[in-house]
Amino acid sequence: IYQDGPHDQTVTGWGASAKLAWDAGGVVFTSLSAYRDPAFDLATDLDGTDFFLLNAFEVEAAKQFSQEFQLASDNDGKWRWIAGLYIFHETGELHYAFPFPLAGTVIEFFADQDIDSVAAFGEVTYSISDRLRLTVGARYTFDEKSYDETRIFGIAASNALTQDWSAFTPKFLIDYDIDDSKFVY
Repeated sequence: IYQDGPHDQTVTGWGASAKLAWDAGGVVFTSLSAYRDPAFDLATDLDGTDFFLLNAFEVEAAKQFSQEFQLASDNDGKWRWIAGLYIFHETGELHYAFPFPLAGTVIEFFADQDIDSVAAFGEVTYSISDRLRLTVGARYTFDEKSYDETRIFGIAASNALTQDWSAFTPKFLIDYDIDDSKFVY
């Protein structure tokens, strides 16, 4: 294998998360926060020869933030419950370049993406006995994604899309502990 150009790959990323919980006597408030920042850079010879035929240069980066708030019962009684709100945001971008010297051109691709999600949820569990439980819950989620891309191969072509979705997802569950290590639902 020969390479006529640079070969370099760099992957970086970092993140942080925090959990804060406050027991208010029978009710627990919890905050879950997270941030991530990954990135990727690549320069490589795709044709594997010592001729400058097809090389690639790629750059990708993203940033994510999520936040969840929970309010939950803090007891081992017959009734347990939890309610909360979840928020998520991500932005991402990429740039790919593929020089073709024999054709005298470069194929390039640029893209940006934004994702937002918000959800509210709640669940109640009633212990019918020490082994048998009934759970009822629901979640409503709203997602929105936008995507903008540009492709250049002699001429530039762009495409932009935005779409959103929402869903209500109920939950009904009966579960039973067969023993300390097995259960059915």
